Amino acid sequence: MGWEDCHLRCFGIDDVSYGIRDPDSVEMDTDDETVRMADVIGPGSRFDYDDDLGDSWHHELVVEAVAPLHLVLKFGVCVEGQRARPSEFDPEAIELAAANAALQRIH
Repeated sequence: MGWEDCHLRCFGIDDVSYGIRDPDSVEMDTDDETVRMADVIGPGSRFDYDDDLGDSWHHELVVEAVAPLHLVLKFGVCVEGQRARPSEFDPEAIELAAANAALQRIH
């Protein structure tokens, strides 16, 4: 999403909180760096994602489908989206090509 991973975050999946452990903030059940999303969600899953816990950017996510990985794909692909990002950028703009280019750079 173009974020720099510098804010506290929390995923709420099946009554479990996954996020960055910080002794001065809300305690997370599980450090999100130790869990693969594919191990806790699947098709039809609905979950919450809160970014920047101080400013409370709340996202509700739905996994509509999971497709088999084709050997030619080595990264995730964003096919659609609404409301690109929080206010440090234009929240209404979404650029799929830029999002997919960023996904290619993730290792």
